[in-house]
Amino acid sequence: MNINELENLRLKILKEIKDKKFFVILATFIIPIMLLWVFIHTPDDFMEHFFMYAYAWCGAIIFLSIVRDIQSDVEKGKSVSIKRNIFPFLVFISMPYLTTNFEKHSIKHVLFFMFVAMTTAYFVIMKHIKEEKINEYIKAFKGKYLKTYFEKLDYKYEFRGFFELNHILSSGFFRPNEVTGGKDTIYGKIDGVEFGLFDIDFHKKVSDYLTYGVFFYAEFNKNINSTTFIKSKDSKIKNIRNLQKIIMDNTEFNNIFDIYSNDIQNAMYIFSPAFMKRILELKKWHLDCPINMSFVGNKIYIFIDTGRDNFEPDINTNATITAKAIKVEFSHFLSIVKTLNLNTRIWKI
Repeated sequence: MNINELENLRLKILKEIKDKKFFVILATFIIPIMLLWVFIHTPDDFMEHFFMYAYAWCGAIIFLSIVRDIQSDVEKGKSVSIKRNIFPFLVFISMPYLTTNFEKHSIKHVLFFMFVAMTTAYFVIMKHIKEEKINEYIKAFKGKYLKTYFEKLDYKYEFRGFFELNHILSSGFFRPNEVTGGKDTIYGKIDGVEFGLFDIDFHKKVSDYLTYGVFFYAEFNKNINSTTFIKSKDSKIKNIRNLQKIIMDNTEFNNIFDIYSNDIQNAMYIFSPAFMKRILELKKWHLDCPINMSFVGNKIYIFIDTGRDNFEPDINTNATITAKAIKVEFSHFLSIVKTLNLNTRIWKI
């Protein structure tokens, strides 16, 4: 599938979503009418308690829906949609008023009952339709366009969520129960260096934050016998234990990164002035987000905390613009090999 076909598919899906809105609105009249019939033919004393519980449940559902949408926008790096959340929010804050002084035949309760039933039915049905259609576009974008693009570069690409947990755990960044998912895996060679790249998400404890990032590993021709970490000062990674912090002879580097190791001499051997300069260049010019590195055996592991879902197409954006943005994003991650000069002896000055 080429980019023009992909754009035509995007426009077709958007039109299908728009066309379905009218029929969904018609459908939302049926549900409230049925519920209203039940409402009218139910005894008053039962209905009073029913309404109180119904309002409470509706309020909770609306509130959780608003929170989920806002959280989703923030995690994906989007601006929070006020338009999408304003009506559910108004319904939510009106609940305390509408649940007081219940009267079965009160106009305000009947109208509110109809309004809540209609809007809830509409948003639930439309949300399901949109998710189904958007997934259709994402599947086509990744499976038929991105896959072909990466294969032409001699890279292996898989978007269905497979990732190598053994590499992620070997890095020392995460515990087994912290990585919650992964997708968009890319494997290949660049300048003769084998690499793997995974788009993953992780959480710190069940009740704590969820974040997204890109995990990268590559081979280099030096076997490291120590445990050595480098992390940005703004990094969320906290799994560095029983290691000594090392201060380097580079003030700019020390202001941005922290180095931890159980072998100071070996760490100094890795972080030559030239290598530290390359890491600073990578941070400032290519990956302006928290970076974490570890050195294990003959591999370098890097976790880039982008804080968003990467390589994801937006159905509301032109396919050509989206494709260009994803390719640029990917090139930034591949710049790790070139910028850090991993195809040479990294300990040389």
